[in-house]
Amino acid sequence: MIENSIRGGIATISKRYARANNPLIKGYDPSKPTTYIIYFDANNLYGKAQSEPLPVGDFKFLTDEEIEQLDLTTVAHGLHSRMRPGISQKTTRTS
Repeated sequence: MIENSIRGGIATISKRYARANNPLIKGYDPSKPTTYIIYFDANNLYGKAQSEPLPVGDFKFLTDEEIEQLDLTTVAHGLHSRMRPGISQKTTRTS
């Protein structure tokens, strides 16, 4: 009975080898880009997504040309700032 009710499971995205290069580690090479290794442990991703506000206006259909030129990395920042007033957009680049 319990086994039939179990949903989901472990989901992971991993890379077998990663090497950081930053001033906090031994072997830091300042001539190479500064990089860090980070680990995220995220639970309840579906529940979190369902608790976010949905867009309620400003919809428009894109032309074929607009779709070809669409860069989703720029769309997310503008959409996020309109949906959640008061959130500042902070981008940190290291290199």
